[in-house]
Amino acid sequence: MLLCGIHDGHNSAAAIVKDGELLMGMQEERPSRVKNFHGFPEQSIQRMLDRLGVKWTDVDRYIFSGREYYLPPGRGGAEAGHRQAQTLAYKNNTTAKA
Repeated sequence: MLLCGIHDGHNSAAAIVKDGELLMGMQEERPSRVKNFHGFPEQSIQRMLDRLGVKWTDVDRYIFSGREYYLPPGRGGAEAGHRQAQTLAYKNNTTAKA
């Protein structure tokens, strides 16, 4: 199972875990070049997925800490607090850009 852990608060970061083994982790301030970046770590996640040769839709679960919910970029309809729908919207939105 491929998991992506996401922290979107102060010093936001993400980590990729496969079958209980940590594969990669990255703070968003590295790719964004913004010290103490606060927000969704999209660039970090994208860089790790690219390096591992997988897509957003290949990740089985996205696990969040920080905010209670996300409003998907460019999407409506995902209700506040319904993380599964919002994660899917993020995956679909980001995949469409690539």
